[in-house]
Amino acid sequence: MEQRSRLLICADWFAPGYRAGGPIRSVVNLTRLLADQADVQVLTGCRDLGETQTYDGVPVNQWTRWADCASVFYGTGWERHREFLRLLAKHRPSAVYLNSMFSWTAAIWPLLVLLLWYREVRVVLAPRGMLKPSALYRKFWKKGPVLRFLRGLGLTQRVVFHATSQDEVSEIQQQFPGARVVLVPNVPQWPADVLPERGPDDGVLKLVLVGRIHPIKNVHIAIESLRGLSVPCELVLVGPAEDAAYESRCRQLAGELGGAARVIFAGALDEPAVREQLIRADALILPTQGENFGHAIFESFSVGTPVIISDCTIWRNLADKQAGWDLPLDEPEAFARAVRALSSTGPKARQTLREGALCVARTFVQQQNFLRDYRRLFSLP
Repeated sequence: MEQRSRLLICADWFAPGYRAGGPIRSVVNLTRLLADQADVQVLTGCRDLGETQTYDGVPVNQWTRWADCASVFYGTGWERHREFLRLLAKHRPSAVYLNSMFSWTAAIWPLLVLLLWYREVRVVLAPRGMLKPSALYRKFWKKGPVLRFLRGLGLTQRVVFHATSQDEVSEIQQQFPGARVVLVPNVPQWPADVLPERGPDDGVLKLVLVGRIHPIKNVHIAIESLRGLSVPCELVLVGPAEDAAYESRCRQLAGELGGAARVIFAGALDEPAVREQLIRADALILPTQGENFGHAIFESFSVGTPVIISDCTIWRNLADKQAGWDLPLDEPEAFARAVRALSSTGPKARQTLREGALCVARTFVQQQNFLRDYRRLFSLP
């Protein structure tokens, strides 16, 4: 019997984690996609983002089967290092997939080992949006030296970079001139077959923002867009707070709204709860400074919820598609105008927006051949 190819995935977070958002969804969806194509092994951490306790009911520092799709090692830092070396020595993978640009455990240390001692193993590196100018700007004093060090290792000759958008191709090539870059979109959540049922209309405009409470998401713009609304409105903020000062600013802005506008800080929610929030919402609002893919945006489309987002993502020309708005960040008032426009639409117009949103998701997946493209990325037979 012919031995199947082995794919080793290194990532800091994996299911049942959810606080890291899109990067977890990317790896989980990919793992499910390739379950029948290769022996997939995931080397990951044993805690969710920002947590001190390990995952409930998950064995630590040992291999376990996950969803009948992959073998997963939920390890502490040094145990992950040791297990990585053991796998390379005893069960040489066909390809290693690194999901980070600056993580010591999920990217830099594995790169050092692979480039110095295992040059025959195919190495695929996914920066996961970490080379975006808006991401590099923060803590560049730390990230700049790392990039120079990695260039010195000869990454452009040895590593295949995985980009998930044309913008990311350019960002990688800007930091690593001459790099080999393969463009394959993220594997998203599959769109609903029909528009999900929503609850009865109670006259309250319902908005949801799914993302970290962090300046890069421009949560304050979303909150300020509710100011002066003539109809009752509820904005639910779904995501962990990673910047205490910024969270305090957002809470202060929310408290100053007055009128019939209400902001709910829901914190991080698991995937089913996020989906429920998206289904009940009239729109997702996300004035982000940039998204590598935008899983929250796509998941909104996938359940037929239109979006009010910045023009800093791959999801563009939404008004023409009757699926929402993509707006310039240098004009924050545009978000308030979009919210007011949505609040004044009737049932028929909102139904058209819902159908347009679901159509965006369906069109995207119909245009892809994920299985073929990811098999090529990892050189799987």
